[in-house]
Amino acid sequence: EGDTTGSLHVTSWLPAAMTGINNTAYGDSAGDGITSGTNNTHIGYNAYNNAGTYTKSVVIGSGAHSNGNGGISIGYLATNGGSMVSIGEEAGNQSPAYSLGIGYQAHRNNSGSYNICLGGQSGMTGDGDNNIFIGWQCGKVNTGSDNVFIGDKVGLSNLASDTSVLAIHNSDSATPLVHGDFANTNIKINGQIYSAIQSQIAAAGSTETIDWNAGNMADIIIDVNCTLTFSNAKAGSTYILLVTQEATGGSNTLTWPAGTKWPGGTVIAPAAGVNDITAYQIIAHTASSFLVTAVQDYS
Repeated sequence: EGDTTGSLHVTSWLPAAMTGINNTAYGDSAGDGITSGTNNTHIGYNAYNNAGTYTKSVVIGSGAHSNGNGGISIGYLATNGGSMVSIGEEAGNQSPAYSLGIGYQAHRNNSGSYNICLGGQSGMTGDGDNNIFIGWQCGKVNTGSDNVFIGDKVGLSNLASDTSVLAIHNSDSATPLVHGDFANTNIKINGQIYSAIQSQIAAAGSTETIDWNAGNMADIIIDVNCTLTFSNAKAGSTYILLVTQEATGGSNTLTWPAGTKWPGGTVIAPAAGVNDITAYQIIAHTASSFLVTAVQDYS
C-alpha cells in the first residue's frame, strides 16, 4: 500500500497505488486515482482527481473532481482545471485555470481562464479570458474577453462575440441600459439620465451654500441680496441653478463664488420682476472655478 503517512481514507477499500501523504478521502471510491499526490481532500461518492499526482485539491460531492493542482470543486459533478473554484451542480470545467464559477453549470464548457462567473449557467460556453459575468445565464455564449456583464441573461444571445464591453441590463438585449467600451473608454446610457431637483429653498437669506451632492439642479428664492457658496462641485460636471425673485418683486442680487467667470466678463444679474425666474447654467471647470451663463426673465 506504500507510505500513506498522514492520509485518512474512510471507505470500503484503499487504493493500492496511493503513496502520497496527507490525503483525506471519505466516501465510496473517494480519492480514486490518487498516487503520489499530496494534501488532497475528497469527500463523496467517486470524488477524485483526474491525475494521481495532483496536490492540494478540495473535492466535495458525488462525482466531483479536480483536473489540476490547488483546485476546489464543490457540488454534484463539479469540476475544475486547477487553481480554480467551482461551486454548484456541474459547475466548472476541466481545462480552464484561475477562474471562479458559482452556480448550476457556471463556467461549465468554458475553456477560458481568469474568468469570474456568478449565477446559474453564467459563462457556460466560450473561450475568452478575463471576463466577469454576474447573473442567471449571464454571458452564457460569449466568446470575447475582458468583458463585464451584469444582469439576468445579459449576453445570452446578444453581445455573443463582444470584447472589452461593459453591459448592465435585466434581460438579453442588444442595447443594454448601460453599454460601455473599455477599449475606447466611453459609456452609453440607452435611456434617460437625470438628477433629482434639490428641495426649493424658499428664503435663501443673505448667505446660502449650495451642496451639489444633493443634486445637479438647485432652486432658490431670494428675498434679500444673497452671497452664494458652492460645495462638492466636481470638475467636468454641469449644474443648473434656478433663482426666483420674491413675490413682492425687487432687485435682489447675487454675489457669486470666487473663480466664477461670465461670457464677456459681465455678470448676469437675476431678473427683477415679481416671481421672475433666472436659470443659470454652471460648468465646473475645476472644483472651484465655474463658467456661468444664464437665461433671464422666465415669468
